[in-house]
Amino acid sequence: MTSDTVQDAFDMMAQKRTAAIILDDILAYPIINQNEHPEDFSVSQEVVGEKMKYAIMMRKQDPQFVAFVDKTLGRIFESPANAQLTHKWLTQKVIPKSEQKN
Repeated sequence: MTSDTVQDAFDMMAQKRTAAIILDDILAYPIINQNEHPEDFSVSQEVVGEKMKYAIMMRKQDPQFVAFVDKTLGRIFESPANAQLTHKWLTQKVIPKSEQKN
């Protein structure tokens, strides 16, 4: 089954038109957390295929900066901070701007 958007795919699953969707967790968590019943959904801890690598675009004429970014990200990904950041930014319920109070 195909869909035009990630949200359409999620809606098909939420409506039980599909059993599951394969989606990057960084996309899945916000969609789940914006749902009226986020507790009805979970993200598998199993990896489908090889882990994907993300990229950061930067000037390639600055090898010192590239090395600094690579080293810094490596330390973050291997540290407890990675789990803390994931929890803070990806697993918490997202409150739509229209519902936020000042």
